[in-house]
Amino acid sequence: MAKLQAPYGNQYAPRLTECSFGLLLVCMITVSLMSACTTGENDGAHEVIPTRFELSELFRLGDELAGDTILFGGIGELVSVDGSGRIFIGERQYPQVYVFTAEGDLIKTIGQEGSAPGEFQRLASIYTGFADTLYAFDSRLERISVFEPEGLELAYSFTVSQDSLGLPYWLAGVLDTGFLVTYSWPVSPGEVSMDRRLYIMRVDWEGEVIHPPVHDLPSAEWIVSPPGEEQFAIRNPFGREPVLRMDLAGKMYAGWTEFVNIDVISPSGEVSNTITYPLTPIPLLRQEVEDRVKDNSDWYRKAVLSADLSANKPAIETFVVDDLERIWVKTTSPSVTDSTSQWLILGKENQLYGQITLPSDTDLITIRNGRAYAVDHSKGTILIVYQVREDGA
Repeated sequence: MAKLQAPYGNQYAPRLTECSFGLLLVCMITVSLMSACTTGENDGAHEVIPTRFELSELFRLGDELAGDTILFGGIGELVSVDGSGRIFIGERQYPQVYVFTAEGDLIKTIGQEGSAPGEFQRLASIYTGFADTLYAFDSRLERISVFEPEGLELAYSFTVSQDSLGLPYWLAGVLDTGFLVTYSWPVSPGEVSMDRRLYIMRVDWEGEVIHPPVHDLPSAEWIVSPPGEEQFAIRNPFGREPVLRMDLAGKMYAGWTEFVNIDVISPSGEVSNTITYPLTPIPLLRQEVEDRVKDNSDWYRKAVLSADLSANKPAIETFVVDDLERIWVKTTSPSVTDSTSQWLILGKENQLYGQITLPSDTDLITIRNGRAYAVDHSKGTILIVYQVREDGA
């Protein structure tokens, strides 16, 4: 990866055309498939299938301005949906899980802050698996809690073993043979953070780790203090991140946000396919870095501005896999001031099915049964539920 000391470049990066926020408030997001992707040359990709995607907002949860009385203290990616359409939302600030009907009515809450069975201290991930069983992983307690599907009462819980490859970090999915859990070591000040890896490990029903790793990929990029200087370790605000998703058939999708290069991994651990799509690199401009950190503390600004940042931004921010095994990829906007982001919908043969535009602060988390569930990160506390419609052009 090419590195460039500050300044990071003075290339002109054209902005995407901004959509009207008035139109966004109408909650109708429609983008027609174009004959070629505007973000890159589609060399080697299969013929484009003309499809029109439309996302229509159905309702929101946690929106105080809309009069909601149930508010969340941070959602992150703690969202899951089961086969009947029940919506599960994890709470970060006061760790518990809210359960809603498909129409958005509260059914119950699960757990509370604590360490007793069925309680949580730091919810890292929630997952609905076989027969709509709910699984919740607490990274501080290193514990998986399992809730039966009917009354969502605690069935059992167990501690996940630590390993020579790191500490249990995130519950990635559930197989009929056990669990898929990611492992990594925490970043320490003064540590050389290059070549750190994130490992996907099988964990059996008793919490024991099974070697070898199912897969591994680069860890998130950090900025750390040199040995002997002021001690800090912070996430690189323009760094690359690993992204892991699991589809309903038990296949894992693993990628790194440097580019669209997503491995499809079978339950046995074999890479059965790799989905790629070329995107034009977007330069990271010095002014953008300064704008990003201008409201932070002096030591944070100094740490970021003096770091050896990459010359280009990551190509993508995240992706999600729908229940038709299509990958919805959020591409990085040319400018940090852009109000919208473009999502590409890719097939298993690298086909570009279509594109949509969403507000930059909105991330799709899961897509199932014709609905897309997204978190508004501008507040970090609102879940938006969309109806997905598509028609051949």
